[in-house]
Amino acid sequence: MLPALSLLLLCVSCETTTSNYGYYVEGLTDDSIRLLFEISDQAVLERDFVTYESLFGPMFRIKEEADRGVGFTNLKDYMENVESIFKNADYMEITTIVTDIQYDEMGESAIVTITEDERRKVFGNTQHFSSMSEMEVRCEDGWIFFASSKRVAVQVIDQ
Repeated sequence: MLPALSLLLLCVSCETTTSNYGYYVEGLTDDSIRLLFEISDQAVLERDFVTYESLFGPMFRIKEEADRGVGFTNLKDYMENVESIFKNADYMEITTIVTDIQYDEMGESAIVTITEDERRKVFGNTQHFSSMSEMEVRCEDGWIFFASSKRVAVQVIDQ
């Protein structure tokens, strides 16, 4: 699957001169949404911060409901954290499984329920956890991107 995904990544633009985020698609479909998550997972595996960052819209924010109440993180803070992890990780891998897609009436956005299995080794510490999130994926002028995230559950898995 990785060679096919790599070839597809060569054919998909992750940048635009008008928005600088997302990638161009014919429309918001199950396939284009799944591809967005595949590109994100591949960017994490390769620690390709430029590609990863380009998949998020400028107003992206995370609502964290899984740990001790509700908290919010904006795009800038989230990307600073991600960039630090990308730079310092000895190993990173994330596997995202799309479990449900609910489109809005206009077909311009969708709430995508996902489960993620993440493993990483940073500063000698091995971390493994799984989580469930609801991601808002939007398509504007043909460009698909992550608009927001709400993490509803997280489980730390000891190794």
